[in-house]
Amino acid sequence: MISLDIKGAFDHLQYTSIKNSLENLKYHSNSLETLKDILSNRKVAINTSQGPATWNQQHGCPQGSCTGPAFWNLMADEVLRQD
Repeated sequence: MISLDIKGAFDHLQYTSIKNSLENLKYHSNSLETLKDILSNRKVAINTSQGPATWNQQHGCPQGSCTGPAFWNLMADEVLRQD
């Protein structure tokens, strides 16, 4: 068994890469579309002294999310399959 701890792993997952990996699974279903939808049009909003600030989120999975580990495993599998 190999144990690996990658600092910030969930914070740096790119949504486009995850979506491409999901497409490569060749598994077409509502589940696949739901997973892709989870990564679409995500926004971050915070209150600042100048008022609310909002921007699009293009990477990262929330810590403790159900999909985060699955998305990480999907991306790690892509890396391990490289020739």
